[in-house]
Amino acid sequence: MAHPASNNVIPLADHQRAKSQLTRQESADVLSDCRDLALDRMGRALSGMLDRVEDDLFELAEKAIDRESQNVYLDARAQSREKRVAIEATFQRDFVEFFNRKVRGETVTSRASSPAEELSLVGHEDLEESLAIREMSRKIKEACEGELFALGQRMGFLLERPELEDDANPVSPSTVCAALKDACDQMEAGFKVRMALLHQFEGYAQADLLGIYHDLNSHLVARSILPEVRADVRRVANISPPERHAISSAANSATASDLFLTLLQLMPHQSAQGAPAVTPQTLLADVARMQREGSLPSAPPGVATGTSPAGASATPQAFLTELTRMHREGTSAITAGDEVLVNVVRNIKTAP
Repeated sequence: MAHPASNNVIPLADHQRAKSQLTRQESADVLSDCRDLALDRMGRALSGMLDRVEDDLFELAEKAIDRESQNVYLDARAQSREKRVAIEATFQRDFVEFFNRKVRGETVTSRASSPAEELSLVGHEDLEESLAIREMSRKIKEACEGELFALGQRMGFLLERPELEDDANPVSPSTVCAALKDACDQMEAGFKVRMALLHQFEGYAQADLLGIYHDLNSHLVARSILPEVRADVRRVANISPPERHAISSAANSATASDLFLTLLQLMPHQSAQGAPAVTPQTLLADVARMQREGSLPSAPPGVATGTSPAGASATPQAFLTELTRMHREGTSAITAGDEVLVNVVRNIKTAP
């Protein structure tokens, strides 16, 4: 029996009509609630990270193969303990500042990575630090992509910017990483010591932020802010129906390499309806989703070959594992050039 739709449900495709249900002040209040919730959760997460990295850095120092590396880890451990209060205070202060600036539509970067400064960088260490922050932000974004997509839609609704870009989201990974970078700058230590601490934060930040983004989405859903947005919408939209059919057809072929070659052929093409070009990252994620949805056949447990018991061809699990690995590692093998592509295809053809 069908139930009538609740008046509290705000369809994603109807931003403007839905917007009329909230005044500017109400939107501002919800945004402030999100900022305070994120600040509280991130502050506690940072405190926990500082507790854990002390042990991690000490363990790394014990395993270091040379005295210089050992001193870097020990210095990072000592400085993170000595400057802990300043690190936590700076992170919270800068996160609030960056959040508010993005709410106003301003661009936010950490102090050492603004575009104007990048043009005048003369130190290799400054450049390396800037690139490390960007890479950290990219990894967190990739790890939290589903929650971030839904959160970005809801933030765009509250900010009256339906096409809000990822980095313009007030709670985006770039916001968090910029605040973390400034927090680490509070240590009176050299570049290597600061980077040692920042690298230790990276792994913990991914897991902690995924939970925080989930809680922010739940907070907004409870207030009927675009409750119908699904975390996996963007990935499905990145690849057109003909491309999905091509991948599925190739998956039914005799060899896994046929599927891989189909992926390579699709990468340079534009998706339907003016969507962004298909990239290795989006494509491999879509293949994984098709697998979960059942639109891409997979070998049942115990079937080692490329065929299922019913005789239908199936994608070898080893091949899907390789795709997952490429996606997790940023598809560097796919983007590295033609020579590497040839090697990857050869390896897949010869793999069990």
